[in-house]
Amino acid sequence: MKLRSIHLRGFKRFTDLRIDNLPATARLVMLTGPNGSGKSAIFEGFNWWRRKQGGFGQGNDQSYFPKQEHGATPIAVDVQFHDPQPPGQNEKRKAFWIRSAYRHEADFTSTALQRQASTLEDAGLDRLILADQSVRKNYERLASLGLQALFDPDNQKKTVGELQEDFVGPLRIAMSSVFDDLALRSLGNPVEDGTFFFDKGTSSKFHYKNLSAGEKSAFDLLLDLSIRRSTYDNTVFCIDEPEVHIGTRLQARLLKTLVSQLPSTCQLWLATHSVGMMRAAMDLHKENADQVAFLDTGDQDFDKPVTLSPVAPNRAFRRRHLEVALADIADLIAPSTLVLCEGADHHDGFDASCYAEIFREPMPDAEFMSIGSSTEVRNDRWGVATAVGVIAPGVQIIRVVDRDDATEPERNHSRDSGVQMLTLRNIESYLLHDEILDKLCNSNDQTSPRGTRQNPPVRNTSKPTS
Repeated sequence: MKLRSIHLRGFKRFTDLRIDNLPATARLVMLTGPNGSGKSAIFEGFNWWRRKQGGFGQGNDQSYFPKQEHGATPIAVDVQFHDPQPPGQNEKRKAFWIRSAYRHEADFTSTALQRQASTLEDAGLDRLILADQSVRKNYERLASLGLQALFDPDNQKKTVGELQEDFVGPLRIAMSSVFDDLALRSLGNPVEDGTFFFDKGTSSKFHYKNLSAGEKSAFDLLLDLSIRRSTYDNTVFCIDEPEVHIGTRLQARLLKTLVSQLPSTCQLWLATHSVGMMRAAMDLHKENADQVAFLDTGDQDFDKPVTLSPVAPNRAFRRRHLEVALADIADLIAPSTLVLCEGADHHDGFDASCYAEIFREPMPDAEFMSIGSSTEVRNDRWGVATAVGVIAPGVQIIRVVDRDDATEPERNHSRDSGVQMLTLRNIESYLLHDEILDKLCNSNDQTSPRGTRQNPPVRNTSKPTS
């Protein structure tokens, strides 16, 4: 399943929220924004829809689900997929699987084994504010499947070790992509010391309870996906704050592993503040932009109708995410490229603002700064390039000046000296060029008044090229 649109009315904090234009190609959707901006509430809407459509009951907590305001509209949750709508109850049940942000099971030991129901019978949490303790349940399901396989006539020629590897092997391989020194050893004896055992460093048969909180959290998510992906094979998996308890480097590895383990017909949604998760998502976006979408719930007034669509993961978006995740430390995160151009007021300079808008997609990790006249750009009067070179030596510095009245030999000389010069007189010559104005008129169904206006004064009347 791949989501196409969502419409929530009178639900949680939303008066009327639409999320549209979700691409059918997206395997990963990153849901970002500050605390209290509605990320978890969107997942709660998915859960409400699944429980209602799947026959589990959608929950009747009137102090929790409806928007708490005078004259609030009745709850309405509409979900549309790029695939045909799920036709039956089981298809609706497996359309979503949601993990809450409250996941922790410090210790467990199973001493009884019984037949487990299908994962489709699992109603999940009725509210995502509850603790999602699924490790014990998944252990018992894994052990039960192993016991059933032992008596399957098709497995008579397999050894016990081979049968165990059928169930444990894929999870062990997934773990190896995340952990350097932690390997799943066995399930123990389900009727005596039934728990997960690991090898870690020089330690053998390392009990589950001895894992760190971060190791437990990452293992829990890998285990849950490993258990469910054979049945939930046409599903939108949602994880609220997958980074809980997990360090930054481990977060990035975990995200990439979860995406790699995801069936091709499924989609993964993450609600996150994590720098590591976002960095991994950006890497995946660079590899294949069509497979990753970003939604930003920040700076929205959800007391009014709001429509969200995927946003470009440009420098501005990344900066907003870093400000949420790191607060003031975000100012220390350097771009890969710093472009120094003409104009005053630094980031608010006209030239810098125009360049930032024009190049936001082809140069998503670039920062543009106006630092004065062409002479000041050339000579770096304020020492910007020098300071950046000391603070962040990996940042590429590009200097751009207007052409003004420079001849072509003068322009070539400027380029040879390391300063880029525009082909036309100034940035206004590009913005007010015939070709651009014609496109503006056409986009607004207006006829271009080409014969009634004067072209801007330019030395070179070729088409605008950088």
